Amino acid sequence: MPGYLNGQLKEITDADAFGAYQGAAGPVVMQYGGKLVLNSTKVSAKDGDWTPTGVVVLEFESVE
Repeated sequence: MPGYLNGQLKEITDADAFGAYQGAAGPVVMQYGGKLVLNSTKVSAKDGDWTPTGVVVLEFESVE
């Protein structure tokens, strides 16, 4: 059974540092059998006051 990691971005204050983080995180995710399912800054909440700048969903082969 696959495992999923859901993340949300609230604010990016240093675009260069965030870009470096993304470049470093990709290989680590792949090392553990993960793949990017969703990465988007086009977020609109249909209910409530949830207002992230972006969302990301990663899928792994299992929760282990």
